[in-house]
Amino acid sequence: MRTGIATSILLAAGAAGAAVVPDFQPPSPAPIVDRIHGMAVEVVASGGGDRVNVASGVLAGDGIVLTDLRAVLVQTQSGLLDPARAIVVVTAAGAFPARIAGAALDVDVAVLELPQAARGLEGAPLAENPSAAGDPLLAIRALRQGAELSFEAIGFSIEAAEGDAGRLRATPALPIEFAGAPVFDADGALAGLLVSSGAQDGLLVTAARLRQILERARAAEPQVDDHI
Repeated sequence: MRTGIATSILLAAGAAGAAVVPDFQPPSPAPIVDRIHGMAVEVVASGGGDRVNVASGVLAGDGIVLTDLRAVLVQTQSGLLDPARAIVVVTAAGAFPARIAGAALDVDVAVLELPQAARGLEGAPLAENPSAAGDPLLAIRALRQGAELSFEAIGFSIEAAEGDAGRLRATPALPIEFAGAPVFDADGALAGLLVSSGAQDGLLVTAARLRQILERARAAEPQVDDHI
């Protein structure tokens, strides 16, 4: 599968006190994008009807993909949300079927498992330290355009956060189309994952919380918050 990079400068105007501000100051994010864009994936989920959910996600190593929980839930005729019956993860190395291996409902993150053939795909390294206000961050969205998997990147920085700063940071200034997109720091480490908490805004789940989710998934421990 061919891949391409489209670095978008999207100056989304946020409301007063918004948690994210666009950041396009030097140095250029291009070297980081070139190095880590292939770790972003597209997640396509279907419930068997006409409705298809499409979102981004990130390779986490060992055949694990993290994505927005709402991407793998489909609405039934009765209005309830059920796990998707069919999930495909499109990577720079090709498309693979996936299954839901778990979820963290408190932060709207789904854990997907890829088949053995995809276990060797490189995963994004998790950031060791939390991002601070003003640190440059880069969200990368994967989207399939015909036979090509393209990538869009938005640079931004955290200005303020509500609630538990170690777990969630509000990001209303970023487009909802970036749900499930991985967020990288200036060193190319995975600083968080964007999830859609509502129709118009989103949350940045920090690397510390993602590390907890991955540790439990790899240990195959039952999670009290993984039932969907």
